[in-house]
Amino acid sequence: TKSLITSYSWMNAQEVTKNGIPVELTDTEYSILLLLLMHPGQISPQAPYESIWNEPYYYGANNVIMVHIRNLRRKIEDDPKIQH
Repeated sequence: TKSLITSYSWMNAQEVTKNGIPVELTDTEYSILLLLLMHPGQISPQAPYESIWNEPYYYGANNVIMVHIRNLRRKIEDDPKIQH
């Protein structure tokens, strides 16, 4: 499997690079990325909301999460339309 992100700096640096080029992420996008990287294949739809926003998940929160994930995918993937 080809890595979508060739390198990244963890936790405090908030720096993500793609093929050596820095990618600008919002704090929320960075938090979601870290959560996904630290728990690959283990994240439920409600986990990012509860973890990042520190609020109980509610049905409409899924749209909020998906918008941030879509923006994140546009920034770090070569073709964000392809589902992984």
